[in-house]
Amino acid sequence: MIDEFDNTDSGIHLYHYLMNMDLNGFHPQNDAPMTKEKSDMQKSAIEKPVQWFIECVTNGTSNSIFQESQHKETPDTLEFVSIDDMLSKFTKWMIEEAKDASLYTRDRFAKTISKALGPNYKKQVHKVRQRGYDLSVNGLKQTIIKYTRRTDLFDDDE
Repeated sequence: MIDEFDNTDSGIHLYHYLMNMDLNGFHPQNDAPMTKEKSDMQKSAIEKPVQWFIECVTNGTSNSIFQESQHKETPDTLEFVSIDDMLSKFTKWMIEEAKDASLYTRDRFAKTISKALGPNYKKQVHKVRQRGYDLSVNGLKQTIIKYTRRTDLFDDDE
């Protein structure tokens, strides 16, 4: 078949056929089938701090901002978590579990999570004013779903 395209003028006919095809209604960004590979690729494109939040919510990391009891007993209880504590645990997660050598400064980390979580506020913890967020397991899960517009990130039956 390749020889026929090389030896004859059939290539020009194929070109004209393809150029005259009606492509109305075809959108390559929307029409690609959702496969496991595409889903995995989309998940890996999510910012690293948000990926870490997903693992914290699903209890998939030892460097979680939530305690074990919060996952099982009180998933709706709000707990203040400072940005510094989050950054410390996130950095450990990046090194130990994500196997990623990129480092986040406090400013970069704070800006990235503020896109997902919104503005932080100051609270006095152990006589020190710290910036952070009131977070709960279920609340963070809903925030991640809203931010990423992805409902397939969590495997539970809620």
